[in-house]
Amino acid sequence: MPPPHRDPDRAQANHVRLVTFGIDDVTYGIDASVVTEVVRMVSITPVPSATPLLEGAVNVRGTIVPVLDFRHRLALPPRELDPSQFLVIATAGHRRLAFRVDAMLDLETADPDDVMPASGVPGARFTTGFLRLPSGLLLIPDLVAFLAGADGDAFDAAFAAWVGIAA
Repeated sequence: MPPPHRDPDRAQANHVRLVTFGIDDVTYGIDASVVTEVVRMVSITPVPSATPLLEGAVNVRGTIVPVLDFRHRLALPPRELDPSQFLVIATAGHRRLAFRVDAMLDLETADPDDVMPASGVPGARFTTGFLRLPSGLLLIPDLVAFLAGADGDAFDAAFAAWVGIAA
């Protein structure tokens, strides 16, 4: 009897696809389905009276997009803008936002069973899971959790007030 036919497209559909990037020496990955695009670094316009999570705003093809300060949320030291950096444009719940990364790496595909949940791991409040790669550990941040509760409300209010003034 011949072996059962495996449909590679169907098998691929059951995998997790992560857009991976580096900040300092750490590798992160977010679900590719929430990434709209990746662009080279541009000037970030400061937003007056912004919360520490709102790094500023950028114009992406005529749309003003808030920039989440990823480094601040993860308690990493600040880093000056550098033309070699990138902006990842993504969707986090109902928000369209950008965040700055030091390097774009790859598109990783993994079996969902290989993703280790972050629940119960100290300091993993903003992380949904971890993936072990041959090159090391990949952290999977939770963009929605980055902006949950009062932090998200303040982020939205500061950006909305500025866009109202800037319009």
